[in-house]
Amino acid sequence: MNRPPDPHRRVSARSRSESTYWQPLLIVMSASALLLVAAAWVVASAGDATIARAPSAPAETTEPVIGALHTPTPELPPTSALDDSARSAEAANPGLVSWDKTDCEPICLVRATYSGSGVDFLEELGVRSGYVHDGVAWFGLPEAQVTELLSSGMSIHVVPIVASPLSLYVVRLPEWEHDLTLNGVAEILDKSGRQYLMSFGEEPPYVRHLAERSIAVEKLPPLIPPLERRNSESIRIDDPWSPAAEVSKNQIEQRISDLQSIGAERGQAGSREYTTAGNVAAADYLFRRLVGFGLRVWYEGFLSDDGRLLLNVVAEIPGADQNTPVLLSAHFDSRAEDTDEPFPAPGALDNGSGVAVLLEIARVLNGYEIKHPVHVVFLNAEEYGLQGATAFGARAVIDEGRRYLAGINIDSIGAALPQNQIYLNY
Repeated sequence: MNRPPDPHRRVSARSRSESTYWQPLLIVMSASALLLVAAAWVVASAGDATIARAPSAPAETTEPVIGALHTPTPELPPTSALDDSARSAEAANPGLVSWDKTDCEPICLVRATYSGSGVDFLEELGVRSGYVHDGVAWFGLPEAQVTELLSSGMSIHVVPIVASPLSLYVVRLPEWEHDLTLNGVAEILDKSGRQYLMSFGEEPPYVRHLAERSIAVEKLPPLIPPLERRNSESIRIDDPWSPAAEVSKNQIEQRISDLQSIGAERGQAGSREYTTAGNVAAADYLFRRLVGFGLRVWYEGFLSDDGRLLLNVVAEIPGADQNTPVLLSAHFDSRAEDTDEPFPAPGALDNGSGVAVLLEIARVLNGYEIKHPVHVVFLNAEEYGLQGATAFGARAVIDEGRRYLAGINIDSIGAALPQNQIYLNY
C-alpha cells in the first residue's frame, strides 16, 4: 500500500505469512459493515430512502454461479473414439477438425465465428465468460454442450488446451504486419484471420516490443462453464444498515486465506507481486469470484513500467443512472519490502484484508435496485507506483469519459498498530 511513512509500521516479509496478521476479524468485519453502509448510502443517494434488492449471492459460494462477458478493448496498438452423436455431427460438418474429449478437462476451449453482436452470440449459448472480437469468439463449454452443438450442425472448433489457461492470450496483428512477426514470441495454439490464440511461457508476459508495433494483446478471460441464472426476486428494505447484517465472517476469513496462498511456489506463503505468476492467478481468482456473485466482469490490461501486460479486474453492480457511477477499489498485488526477491509476499494484511472486504461488499450489495452503478475495481501494481490506478484512471476518465460521483479505496484493514489510523487522500 502506498501511503505516508509510519514509524509504527515495521513489517517483515516473513511476518506477512503469519496468521496473526489477519486474525482480528472483528475489526475487519466491523470495517466491512461500515464500508457497506457507506456504499449503500452513496449509491442510493439522490434517490428514494427505501432500497429494493434481490437476494445476494450465497455467503459460502465456492464456485461461479453466473458468468460475465468480456468484450476486449485494444489496450495496445490424433483423434480418439467419439460417441455416436459426435460422429454424426462430424459427418454433417466435413470441414470440422476432429476433437478429442481429453482436450476438455475439465472444460473445452472452443472457437466459433459469429455475425452481428458477439455478446448476443455468446448469450444465446448461455456463455458468460469469453473473448469476442471482430467476428471471432473463444470461450469455454462443457463436453456435453460441445457434442450437442455439433449434433445441431453448428461449426465450432475445439482447441486442445496444452498449456495452463492462465498463460493464454489473444494477439491481433494489424494489416501491415506479417505472420512471421510472431515467430518466437509465444506458442500459437489457434488462429482465425489476424487473431491468434497464444500461450506465453512467461507470466505476466513482456509485450512492450509488440505494443511498439501496434500489435494488440488481450488476456483470455477464465474458461467458466455456462450455468443457469438465479432467480432475482426483489426485496424492499428501509434501513441502509440492514445489508451490514449479511457480512460473513467465514467469507472474509476464507478469502484472506485463499489470497495469501496464491502463488505458493516456495512453501506455505505465496506471492501476488506483479512480476510473478501468482499475480495472474490472483486476477483469475478475483474474476471467478465476482462472476460467482452474478456480476458483469472484465479485464482491463495495461503496460507496466517494465513492459509487462498486467491486469486490473473490474466488475459492475448495475444502477439506474449510468452517467454517475460510484467507485469502490482495492489493490490485489503484494510486495516483500525487506528483500529483493518476490517471495514470500502473501500480503494478508496489505492488501488481502482490503480485497476480502471488497469482495464481501460486492457479494452483499449486488442485487439492490440502486440509483448509482457501482464499479468494483481490483487494481494491480499499486505497490510499485500506483501503476494500475494510473492506467485505470486514464482509461476511465480520459478515454471513456466516465465521471465518478464518489470513490472509496480499501487498504490494510485490521492492522496490529498501537492506534487506529485512517489516511484520507483527495
